[in-house]
Amino acid sequence: MSKNLVKQSNDREIKRAENGLIIFLRVAEAGKVKTRLAKTAGKSVALQIYQKLVKITLDQARHLNCTTYLYFYPTIDQSFNDENKDFIFRKQYGEDLGQKMKIAFDQVLENHEKAVIIGTDCPYINTEIITDAFEKLDKYDVTLGPATDGGYYLLGLTKNHSQLFSGVEWSTPMVLPKTIENINLLQWSVVLLPTLSDVDYEDDWIKYLNESQL
Repeated sequence: MSKNLVKQSNDREIKRAENGLIIFLRVAEAGKVKTRLAKTAGKSVALQIYQKLVKITLDQARHLNCTTYLYFYPTIDQSFNDENKDFIFRKQYGEDLGQKMKIAFDQVLENHEKAVIIGTDCPYINTEIITDAFEKLDKYDVTLGPATDGGYYLLGLTKNHSQLFSGVEWSTPMVLPKTIENINLLQWSVVLLPTLSDVDYEDDWIKYLNESQL
């Protein structure tokens, strides 16, 4: 096999690119996705919104010059095959979000010089922001996209270390400051991207819909 081709987990060979994009997502199942949103909108509506958020994210990814990896939890959703043949499917491993991201970065950085991870909670992410995140990794060790809730919607790396995810209390307002603290302890350089909002609650989704129609 050519050194410019990488054998992937879903038995396809894709030309190796400098950049690897990681997208974390869950198998779409009512009651298992957007649980905070479901408390007011209901499980069925929350599922529909989640599916729309996934579509928005993947539509942006299709326009990027990189190899894109879909990391599923708890198992790979094969129903994505027909519409997403250009993506690589993998399963998330790890006890918490930090471990899962650490493992995913380790895997992707084996084949790419730069890796960026995003989720499907931020419909405001676009190709320009993700491209900028990759480009800034030419000068910085880390690119970080702050979210308004105190977390982050994007993390970009050229190298990986378990310290980066150590002691982070996930799903709290302390995620971003603790991550920046860990970056400083590693003595890595970091640049912040524009602050964006996630969609965690029904009001977040309504706000996004209203803004997208302006």
